[in-house]
Amino acid sequence: MRKFADLHVKLSNLNDDVLTRTGQIARDMGINLLGITVPPTLNQSQISTIRGILTKTGVDTATRVDLSPRDRNHLLSDLRSVRKRFEIVAVECRSPQVATVACRDRRVDTVSFPINSRRVKLRRSLARLCRGSVELDIAQLVLTGELPRHVILSRLRDEVSTAKKNRVPIILSSGANNPFLLRAPREIAAIGTLLGLESTEALNAVSTIPYAITEQNRNKLSPDHVTIGVKLAKVNKTNA
Repeated sequence: MRKFADLHVKLSNLNDDVLTRTGQIARDMGINLLGITVPPTLNQSQISTIRGILTKTGVDTATRVDLSPRDRNHLLSDLRSVRKRFEIVAVECRSPQVATVACRDRRVDTVSFPINSRRVKLRRSLARLCRGSVELDIAQLVLTGELPRHVILSRLRDEVSTAKKNRVPIILSSGANNPFLLRAPREIAAIGTLLGLESTEALNAVSTIPYAITEQNRNKLSPDHVTIGVKLAKVNKTNA
């Protein structure tokens, strides 16, 4: 049985009531894992509180930080600061320079591109560098008022086509900024087929791919982790 994830929930309010309602709605929709965007300034105690509230609703939580750096130096500085504190690190590529660095840096889990930008988009040259996943937010179809919906669809289809041709994993997320913008995973997957994904690819984009990223990063953040494929062995001490 598939487990479903919505890896990009960027709530404008992180109070207890909003978090509880978000978890309840997600659970009822069949979402097993939520990626919750939090400010990079939050301390571990605050993050644990957020995770605890959502866990009580029956939904697993991955802590996530969204970076929108001005240039490569700011991106590299941000990555050094956040990589060891958050399970998901996402970068919005607002310039060609940032896009190039973000795509080739292994510390970046997902990249995305502003839907209203003509200056930067997922080109073949970037896709060939990409070591993470390309993330598409379904909320762009609802919330973006600057562009006609058919233009947004066309640009998202272009991103899907470029990613597929270059074997870049694709993640489909809600991009919800409040609980009522959450969407059921199979609804999101259906939109993915509209964008050019096969049905199995679209389902993987809301299940196996985001889950694999989360599990891999949780292993890396574990105190037992040494390097990829290597963990500290626990020795049981017994009395002689």
